[in-house]
Amino acid sequence: MQGSVVLQTLRLLRSQWYSDQEIAERLQAALVDTMRHAVLRVPFYRKLGISVSQLQSQDDLQRFPFLNKRTLQESAGELIADGLDRQRLPSSRTSGSTGEPTQTYFDKRSWALCKFALKIRRTLAVAPPFFHRCLLVSEQAPEAAARYASSRPFRAGPAYQERVVSLFEDLEIHRRVIREFRPDMLYGFPSYLLELARAYALANEEPPEIRWIFSSSEVLTPAARSRIEAAFHARIHDIYGCTEFKEVAWQCKHGRYHINAESVLVETPRMPGDAHGQIVLTTLCNRAMPLLRYVTGDLGALAAPGVKCPCGRRLPQLEVISGREGDMMTLPSGRRISPYALTTILETIPGLHQYRIVQEAPERLRIDMVAGAAADADRIERCRRELTDTIGESMDLSFRAVEVIPRMKGGKHRVFVREH
Repeated sequence: MQGSVVLQTLRLLRSQWYSDQEIAERLQAALVDTMRHAVLRVPFYRKLGISVSQLQSQDDLQRFPFLNKRTLQESAGELIADGLDRQRLPSSRTSGSTGEPTQTYFDKRSWALCKFALKIRRTLAVAPPFFHRCLLVSEQAPEAAARYASSRPFRAGPAYQERVVSLFEDLEIHRRVIREFRPDMLYGFPSYLLELARAYALANEEPPEIRWIFSSSEVLTPAARSRIEAAFHARIHDIYGCTEFKEVAWQCKHGRYHINAESVLVETPRMPGDAHGQIVLTTLCNRAMPLLRYVTGDLGALAAPGVKCPCGRRLPQLEVISGREGDMMTLPSGRRISPYALTTILETIPGLHQYRIVQEAPERLRIDMVAGAAADADRIERCRRELTDTIGESMDLSFRAVEVIPRMKGGKHRVFVREH
């Protein structure tokens, strides 16, 4: 596999600089090939009765139905191409934090591309190619994280060293590993990075300078970005992806989200009046389990065609990623708003370390807060008024101080939960 990864990485390092026209032509050719493969070789799509001759361009993708996690659960066997033994295929399983765990299978070539080569390109976009010490914070339990670390395929000696720690280990263990390993790269959830920064502050210890920080799996708010970058004296490069497709888009040095157009097509169809649409993904490379028009549950918007990035890459761009569709708050009037419309207000409270918005009833919100003494009553009251103005209708708003906000299954922190 290592040889395949190297070759694919070299191709990716060239393809990100292709012209707009060449990228569009290659994307459409890969999409047509994927659609034709699907209707010929995959039972789920073959039943649709679409002929190969009907699949000529990207417009023909509309012939296929949307997929979601429930489809993957109920029809996983029918989504695997003919003649393949799923026991022999590389696979990736979700944590089940949404209540709908799924397992996605890859052919070996697409696994090498999505699991390794695309990550290498993204890393090289912001960091020099050699002599890195990388600390990866895994959402797996400690035992599983240790097994994952031992299975990593690359052993580059002093040119690249990697350590893996579990998100569920005590932060004192992480701080000890950081002291001993001295990483110059760190991968973790935004909420984890904030917790790590707080652990250093509580210990009256200056966090080490880590040159490159990568975040993923949670929405990175502007305030969280500023706090993390200030704590570690480093720039954060955010990554958007999902288990079923691996990395979809990543931030370059200029903060633009470049889409991996060699592996995935991104659509963001939206309803009239909506600022952002649902992020819908179609594979361009996975022949084992080709997912077409997969609805991720995330909301976002594509940058306008032809928008240029100062870095010079011509890959299409995601303009904004605005959270999950399931996290939208429904107000008493029936109007829906994103909880991230409230986070910028909450994050102005001095001494606020962590929070969660809890909708106890349609007309009642509770803000759970882990905060220091600087979060005084006057500032919280001003925050209450600002939240009410932003919501735009009457709601019962309360604030509750807590010692800790537990992680969800899978290790993520959710900004918003619904209890009713």
